[in-house]
Amino acid sequence: MAELRMPSLGADMTEGRIVEWHVHPGDTVRRGDVVAVVETDKADLDVEVWEDAVVAELVAAPGETLAVGEVIARLAAVGTAVETVVEPVVETVVEPAVEPSTGPAVTERPSAGPAGTGPLIRHLADELHVDLARVQAGHPGERVHRDEVAAAARSAPGVPPPAPAAAPPAPAGPRRPRVSPRARRVAAGRGIDVAVIAGTGPLGAVVGADVERARAPSPPSGRRSKAERLAARRRAIGELMSRSWREIPHYRLARRIDMSTLLDWLAARNVDAPVEQRVLPAAALLRATALAAVAVPAVNGTFVDGVHVTSEHVDLGVAVALREGGLVTPAIAAAESKPLDELMGELRDLVTRARAGRLRASETAGATITVTNLGDLGVDEVDGIIFPPQVALVGFGAVRDEAWVVDGSLVARPTLHATLAADHRVSDGRVGGQFLTILERLLKEPEKL
Repeated sequence: MAELRMPSLGADMTEGRIVEWHVHPGDTVRRGDVVAVVETDKADLDVEVWEDAVVAELVAAPGETLAVGEVIARLAAVGTAVETVVEPVVETVVEPAVEPSTGPAVTERPSAGPAGTGPLIRHLADELHVDLARVQAGHPGERVHRDEVAAAARSAPGVPPPAPAAAPPAPAGPRRPRVSPRARRVAAGRGIDVAVIAGTGPLGAVVGADVERARAPSPPSGRRSKAERLAARRRAIGELMSRSWREIPHYRLARRIDMSTLLDWLAARNVDAPVEQRVLPAAALLRATALAAVAVPAVNGTFVDGVHVTSEHVDLGVAVALREGGLVTPAIAAAESKPLDELMGELRDLVTRARAGRLRASETAGATITVTNLGDLGVDEVDGIIFPPQVALVGFGAVRDEAWVVDGSLVARPTLHATLAADHRVSDGRVGGQFLTILERLLKEPEKL
């Protein structure tokens, strides 16, 4: 049986809180389906599944906080009956208690007990408060019939002798619901009143699946207040950046880049394109960064246990500032393999969902290099701090007209300040300079993007 575990938003995340489940035990899910929402110190995450499966058990309830890696649900193969997955033992229904009979002794015969009777007879016996184990069939080997159940009810202590005319059974008093032991256990754990659940088990008994389907109200503490989330977010960011300064020997390089060629090229490309298909300079910067990182692998990857672990792909982290404060860095996987149009679409989608708190767990971890672009805020230059365990961060500022000397003349050109913060344990200034040189060349030859 597969286990679904608390995902990690990054190296600084240690725990997460279950906000809500979108599935119930017994539901069939497909690869990529979102099954839960988890609140972290940085953002809310949609948790998806990685294979087709049947939800066998929800281990954690809304409001519970679990450490990264702890099991939050169990998944079974498609086609598995969830009841047999969760608990192999067949559920037994707790029958309402029956007071011991003080009447005449009745010979017990196993064949006449509940196992040898049909559901209608068991239902009638329940209505009349008759213990079927004490009812004797008319002939050996036969099942108990309704007349014999009615006779047993009439002969029970406290029941008046039958009237000459057949009288209907006395109306039954308030009945306790039939509830399986597992259903009681699950309901108790989730604070659900079984009396309000419609049973689907034998004779309407409430079984475990009924309780699982009944959505328990989320406790008030299921989601922290906005102030608590912001405080936790700032604390998490502070701890991560402190760790970066403490552990990573940074070096920093900067380069001015003439953006006139790229901007002209994009303007020509977008002139006839619908608004939703236009490519912004931000996407071109991501594409150039990914290709430059392929050419200079020393800035791509992670530093773990004293070793630089290079990455086959450039999983590009994109720093996104959240409206209520803080930032997240979802990753675009294998960014080097995606054309500009696709990168533009992914960037637009990531930013929208990040600010709406709808990122998926798979998008929030595993970046091998991060880009932070503060140009839309008018920032001239970014002095970045590396996100551990990555080994480099690329920063972009605003594009502004600056003075350039071209063919001996002083001209104004739209200019971008690109910076690289890199880990001295992995590379040095020469390597970092090669990266920025390739980045500049790509931005000046946009047809290669």
